[in-house]
Amino acid sequence: PSIGPSLEGKMFSSVCRGAREGCFFLKSASTSAGKSRTSIFDACHIAYPIRWSHKLNNFVEELDSNGVPRAPQKVLFIVTEMDKEELQTIMLAYLSGVDEDHILTGYYNDVTDGMHTLSEYERVKYAAKILERYSGYFLIEEISDPNLQNVESTIRKYATIDEVE
Repeated sequence: PSIGPSLEGKMFSSVCRGAREGCFFLKSASTSAGKSRTSIFDACHIAYPIRWSHKLNNFVEELDSNGVPRAPQKVLFIVTEMDKEELQTIMLAYLSGVDEDHILTGYYNDVTDGMHTLSEYERVKYAAKILERYSGYFLIEEISDPNLQNVESTIRKYATIDEVE
């Protein structure tokens, strides 16, 4: 069957049958509705098999359908309106489950789950290690003039050189 790696959000991923190779998904919404953030979340979900679970109050490693830890997959994220630093903050927030404002201000809360205290700062540090461990899987390319020819040549370059599917 034509099924790709899961995307963030079970309903969206189910409807799309995951991030299928060769498919193009276009998200449309009003200004400041979170299109870039949800796209970054999808890319992180594919590239990084480990992330924070609010439900389990711990970092979890995603398993494939056979119960084996899922391998990371390469993702090319083309940036036209953000800089890499802003993108990385969003990635840290997604992987750590810590509010982006807490990361930007350096003000972290401790969360108690009844058994122990989990420091947001420690979660962000661990998320940074995840970014570092899988650094070759989330590739970022900034394009200042995002016309069709530039985007297409960038995708071809990364598909050929870095084997991004």
